[in-house]
Amino acid sequence: ARPPPYSMDECLALNSALGTEYFYGELVPPYIDILGRGPHFRQTDPTSLRYQSEAKCYRNGQPHGSLVYQRMADYHGPQYDIQTGFPHQGYGSFLLQSQLYASAPPENFHFSLKYYQGKGSGYIDLPKARVWSPAFNCTKGMKLFNSTLVSDKEKIVFTDADHDYEGGHDIEKCPTFDDELGCFIDSSYEVHKRGECCNIDKFKQRAIRLAGDQFYRGTCEADLICTEAGFSPTQAKPC
Repeated sequence: ARPPPYSMDECLALNSALGTEYFYGELVPPYIDILGRGPHFRQTDPTSLRYQSEAKCYRNGQPHGSLVYQRMADYHGPQYDIQTGFPHQGYGSFLLQSQLYASAPPENFHFSLKYYQGKGSGYIDLPKARVWSPAFNCTKGMKLFNSTLVSDKEKIVFTDADHDYEGGHDIEKCPTFDDELGCFIDSSYEVHKRGECCNIDKFKQRAIRLAGDQFYRGTCEADLICTEAGFSPTQAKPC
């Protein structure tokens, strides 16, 4: 059985003098994954809820990203193409095959913006704000759970019933793979009928394998610097 939920006082008492990483309140839709986690949070007590049916205790050691990422986002601001109207060659080779080489530059192209010459050929002086500037505000990216990126086949996590919009297989209730049906089943047939696959309805809690989070870019140049390399190492330090 799952332990009882934390009260507001119990949740906030988990924080130490070194920093705050436990928060009590509710998540703000629409970006909430099937584990009941999301990037937008509203601190509230159980009597002042606006978006959810109950307040919960949440943990986030870096609610605004790492210090390196925060400084980089404030320093470079929105993505280069948003600020200048011109794209550039990127920071790794992940998108290299989709770039154009030796092509005619676009209309109003300025030759100091060497973005079209190929891998490693164009130095670009990115816009910088040496002091904080509201004009450099940008929307930071976020991470959400992706059930297809299974990272640990041994570890089991449980979906949040209020936000499990996928539904499907429950690995605890239906652990047996049926070769004829090509899917997992409950061999005792308590969950489903004979000849059917295990399929738990949406918005019911399920046991699933632990998977990874997928990063969704915002409009900050820092989002590209930190993630664009894909499987190739980026020239920027880890964010």
